[in-house]
Amino acid sequence: MIQHQISDDGALSRLDRPICLIWPEHLAKSAWLEHLPFAFWIVDATRPRMIVELGTHYGTSYCGFLQAVQHLQLATRCYAVDTWKGNPQTESYGEDVYDQLRAYHDRRYAAFSTLIRSTFDEAVQHFANASIDLLHIDGYHTYDAVRHDFETWLPKLSRHGIVLFHDINVRERDFGIWRLWGELATQYPSFEFLHGFGLGILGVGEDLPADIRWLTGTASGQENLTLFTRTLFENLGRRIREHLGVAAIQHKLAASKGSVARLTSAIAERDEKIARISAELSAREGELVSLAATLAARDGEIDLLNNQLDALHNSTCWRITAPLRSLVRGARLGIGLTRQLSGRAPLHDRNVPPAPITDDYAEWIGLYDTINDDDRRAIAADIARMSDAPLISVIMPVYETLEPFLRAAIESVCAQLYPHWELCIADDASTKPHVQRVLKEFVALDSRIRCATRDANGHISAATNSALDLATGVFVVLLDHDDLLAETALYEIALELAAHPDADVIYSDSDCIDDSGRRSAPYFKTDWDLDLMRGHNMVTHLGAYRRSLVEKVGRMRVGFEGSQDYDLTLRIVDASAPERIRHIPAVLYHWRRHAVSASFSETARDRCVVAARRAIREHLERNGVRARIDVAPKFPSWTRIVYPLPGKRPLVSIIVPTRDKWDLLAGCADGVLTRTDYSPLELVIVDNDSKEAKTQRLLELLAQDNRVKIVRHPGVFNYAAINNRGVQEANGDIIVLMNNDVDVISPVWLEEMASQALRPEVGAVGAKLLYADGRMQHAGVVLGVGHGAGHFFHAAARDTVDAWGFLWMVRRVSAVTGACMALRRSVYLEVGGLDEFNFPIGFNDVDFCLRLGERGYAIVWTPHAELYHLESATRGADTTQLERDAEQLRRRWGKHLNDDPFYNPNCSLTMAEFGLGFPPRRRKPWLAKAVSSDTCGACR
Repeated sequence: MIQHQISDDGALSRLDRPICLIWPEHLAKSAWLEHLPFAFWIVDATRPRMIVELGTHYGTSYCGFLQAVQHLQLATRCYAVDTWKGNPQTESYGEDVYDQLRAYHDRRYAAFSTLIRSTFDEAVQHFANASIDLLHIDGYHTYDAVRHDFETWLPKLSRHGIVLFHDINVRERDFGIWRLWGELATQYPSFEFLHGFGLGILGVGEDLPADIRWLTGTASGQENLTLFTRTLFENLGRRIREHLGVAAIQHKLAASKGSVARLTSAIAERDEKIARISAELSAREGELVSLAATLAARDGEIDLLNNQLDALHNSTCWRITAPLRSLVRGARLGIGLTRQLSGRAPLHDRNVPPAPITDDYAEWIGLYDTINDDDRRAIAADIARMSDAPLISVIMPVYETLEPFLRAAIESVCAQLYPHWELCIADDASTKPHVQRVLKEFVALDSRIRCATRDANGHISAATNSALDLATGVFVVLLDHDDLLAETALYEIALELAAHPDADVIYSDSDCIDDSGRRSAPYFKTDWDLDLMRGHNMVTHLGAYRRSLVEKVGRMRVGFEGSQDYDLTLRIVDASAPERIRHIPAVLYHWRRHAVSASFSETARDRCVVAARRAIREHLERNGVRARIDVAPKFPSWTRIVYPLPGKRPLVSIIVPTRDKWDLLAGCADGVLTRTDYSPLELVIVDNDSKEAKTQRLLELLAQDNRVKIVRHPGVFNYAAINNRGVQEANGDIIVLMNNDVDVISPVWLEEMASQALRPEVGAVGAKLLYADGRMQHAGVVLGVGHGAGHFFHAAARDTVDAWGFLWMVRRVSAVTGACMALRRSVYLEVGGLDEFNFPIGFNDVDFCLRLGERGYAIVWTPHAELYHLESATRGADTTQLERDAEQLRRRWGKHLNDDPFYNPNCSLTMAEFGLGFPPRRRKPWLAKAVSSDTCGACR
C-alpha cells in the first residue's frame, strides 16, 4: 500500500491499515467524501467506546464512522445529533433528508447507533461527563457557534477524547471555524488535512491513544511525515471523489438514453391514444342521438303523472284523510324520539377531557412509537426466552358495536406479538345481526377467542362479569368493544410481570384514535399516585389486573355503570399495596373517539359522576379516611378531597429566614398575621445579620405581637442552617418553611396545607406559588430539569388548564420548594432537617424531600393553597454556588434525577410541562435488553 520511502519506518505500520481501502457504502454529495478513508483509519486506530457527531445532514461522515464500527465489530455506541431542518449556512431542507437517512440507518446500524433529533444544547444534558471518546463537530460554522459547541461539549470528552472539525480551510461567507481552529491548535495536540475543505484533529484528552499521540506529535512535527500523511489520505479520498464523478456522468448518460427511449415510446402511445379517442367520439355521437330520443319520451310521461297528481290533491278523499296523515306523522316522530332517549349507549368508561391535538404528535409517533420488522424479530426472540410466559385474558363486553370497529378491536388482539392470550367476549344481548355473525366468524378462526351471549341486556358491569366467567389467565386486561390495543401491549405486560412478579395492577399510557385512524391526545401518566387517583381515574386504559384479586374483591359491581372501572380499581388498590401497582410508560391503548356518536360517559355524564363519587366515598370509608368530597375546579366531572382538621387545631409554626429586605418581610408577616384564616399559629423570624435600620424597627414592632418570635442567627448565610435553627426554636406540631418574599393570596392557604400535612402518609406539602404578574412560579418540582431539578409548568399563566388537569388536582411529586413547605415537626426531625453541610444554599429542599421519599413518605402538591413568591422572579443567583450544590445533588441522587416517577419519560425535560420528548427517555425494552451496556441517557 505504501510506496514512498520516509525516514520514520514506524509511520508505515501506523498508517498502513487495510480498513482505509474498503469502499464507503453511503455516498452522498459532500466534501466529507474525501475524508472517509481517514474516518475509517481513526476508528480503527482509537477503538472508541462512544462516538458523537454534532451536525449530520445527509450522514456522509456519520455513516462512515458507523461502517467502520460495524466492519471492525466494535462495541461502540454512536449518536448523531441534528435538528435535520438546516441552518443559515446549509439553508433549510425538507423532511426527505431525514427520512432517507433514517431509513438507511435503521436497517443497518440501529443496534448500536441512535439519531437524536434535537439541538446540540438540548442533547448535551443526556450525556455523562467524560463519556465521549470521539466527537465530530460539523454544525453551524460561525466562530461563535463552533466555539460555543466546543466549550459546551468539552466536559463530555473522556481521557482519550478526540475532536474533529470540518471546513477549517473555508473563509467565505460567515464561516469562522478556521479562526477557532487556529486558536485551539496552539493549545492542544493537533493535526490538519488540507484537502476536502480541511479537517482538523484535536487531541483534548490527557491519555490519547498511541496512534493519535504519534499523529499529533511526531507526524505533525516533521515536515516530511506531515506531507506524506496528508498526501496519502488525499489520494485515497480523491479516488472516491473521482469514482463518484465518473459514476455521476455514467448515470446522466444512462438517464439521457432512458429519456430518449421514454420519449419515443410516449410518442407512439400518444398516436395510438389519438386514434382510440377518435373512434370513441364517433361512438359517443351515436349514443347522444339515442339519449335525446329517450329524454323526449320521459318528459311526456312526467307531464302525464303531474296531471294525475293534481287531480288527486283536488279530490274529496284527499281532504277527508288529512287529519289521519298528521296523526301518523306525529306517531313516527314520537317513535324516533323514544329511540333516541332510551337507546343504549356504547359501553365506555371515559370520564376524561380530551387533550388538544398537536401536529408534533404524529411526528413523535413516527419517530418513537412505530415498530418495524427488526423490532418484531427482537420481541419474538425475547418472548422465546421467557421461562414463565403468563396467560393474559382480554375481557371485552360487546353491545351493538358498529361492525368495522368491532372487527378492528378483535383484530388488535389477534395482532398481538405476545401469543399467550385469550380473548373473552360477552355479547350483552345485541339486536344487530352483524354482531353475532362477526363474533362467530372470529371464534371459528382462532381457538383463543371465546364468546358468551347473554339472554338479556345487563349493561357493562354485568356483561364484563359474564366475560370474566370465561377467563383463565393470570391477569385480565379490560378492552372496550371499539378500542384498540397497541401491537406490543400484552408483550409489555408480560415483561412487567417478569420484572415484578408480585404486581397486582399494571397500567399504561393511552391516546385517542378517530374514525379515520388518526391518533391524538396522548395521556402520558405518572407512576402510581393515590392522590391523583382520588381526583380521577388515572389508571383507566390500558388497565390490567391480577385475576385472583378481581375475584376476591367481587368483580364489577352493578350500579356503578359509567365508572365501573374506577370502582373496581379502587377496590383492588385497597386490597393490594402501592409497590404492587406498576406503570408502563408507553402508549399501549387507543381510545376510540367517534365524530358523531358520544360515549356513555358523555351522554350520561351526571350518572357517571354520581357513580364515581360513590366509589370514592366507599374507598375513603374502607381506609378510615374522614374527608369531604367536592367538585374539582375547572373539571366538574373530577373530584377534590377536602381533609378535615381536628376539632382542636394544632399549633403551626411558620419559619421565615430573613436578612434586611424589610419591605418584603413586612408583606410576608402581614399576610401571615392578618390575612390568614388559621389559628393557632406562630411566626418565627430567623434574622441573619440584618443591618438596615428599617428592618430592625420592623422586627421590634413585630416582636410586640405574642404570636411572633424573633431568633438571631448571625454568621455566614446558610439557608439550611437558618431553617433548622428556626425549627429548634418553634413550638408547633406543624412546621411551615416560608421565604420572606412570599405573600398570601387566599386566606385559607394554611388550612389546606395543614390538613394535608396531618395525613400520616404525607411527608411534605407544597403550595401553588405565583410571580407578581400571575405567572406560575411553582407547581411542584420535577427531577432532571436544568441543573438537576426544576418546577412544573414554570411561567404558565395562573388560569392555565392543562390537558390532564395536573395544575388543578392535588397530586404527588418528588419534591416541593422550601419557599413554602408544610410538614409535621416529627417528620422534619425524623430525617434530621435540611442538610446544612452539603446543601447550604441550593437544592436543600429537593434533597430533603428525596430523603423523605426514601422513608416512604409522600410529597404532595396542592393547588388549593395559593400564594405569591415575589422576589425570585427577578433576584439573581450565585451561579458558582448553585452549580456546586447541583453537582452535590447529582452525586447523591443521580439515579433518581434521571427517573422522576411523577414525570413521564416520554415527556421533554427542556420544559417540564409534559410536552413531547424528542427523543423520549424511555428506551424500547427489547432494544434495552439487546444493548445493556448503554451509558447515554439520551437512549433510555
